[in-house]
Amino acid sequence: MRRKRVPLPMVKWVSLFLSNREAAICLDGHISDSRPVENGIPQGSPISPALSILYASPVYEEFQARLATRYVHRVPPTTRLTPTMLIGYIDDVNIYTSSTSLLQNVAALRADFVTILHILHSLGLSIDFIKCALAHFTRKHNIDFPDITLPGLDGDVVVTHSNTVKWLRITFDSKLLFNEHVKTATNKAENIAKGLTMLGNCHDRDI
Repeated sequence: MRRKRVPLPMVKWVSLFLSNREAAICLDGHISDSRPVENGIPQGSPISPALSILYASPVYEEFQARLATRYVHRVPPTTRLTPTMLIGYIDDVNIYTSSTSLLQNVAALRADFVTILHILHSLGLSIDFIKCALAHFTRKHNIDFPDITLPGLDGDVVVTHSNTVKWLRITFDSKLLFNEHVKTATNKAENIAKGLTMLGNCHDRDI
C-alpha cells in the first residue's frame, strides 16, 4: 500500500484491522473457543475485496512489465498472434490470446502461464488447478480443440477444452453465441418469478 502511495493513516488502519484477530466456529448454537487468525482476510467484510485486489495487483503489473520487455512474435506473422492478456477480479483470473492457430494459442498460453506461476509463488500465492478451465472460441466447424498441459507441483496437469466456461457469472460458449448464458439467466428469472408468485398466494390466503 505504501508503494502505491496510499495515505499513511489508511495503511495504519488496515494494519490494525488485520492484527490480533481471532475466530470461532458456531455450529447448532454451540460456539467453539476463539483461536488466533494469522493469515488471510475476513470473509464478507466490505474491505476484503479491495485488500485482495491490492495484494494481487503486483501479479498483473509484473506480468505486463515482463510481457512488454520480452514479447516478440513467436511464430510467422501469418498466424497474427496477439500478446497474452491477463485480467481478473479477486481470485477469478482470465488469461487469453488470439491467432489463426489454436495450437499456437495453447503454446503461447502455456508459456505465459509459467511466467504467471513464478510471479504468484514469489508472493506466496498458488493456483487451484481443479478450478482451471480452457475454452477455445472459434466459428470454424469440425475441428479438434487441443488441450493444454500445465506444470503443477506434483507433475503436469492436463486441462481439456470445455464447450462452455463461466467467468464472473457470464457463461461463454465456444461460438460466442451466448445461448447458454441466456438460458441460464432465463431459468433463474423464471424461478424467482415462481417464488414471488408463491409468496403472493400465501399473502392472499393470510388476508
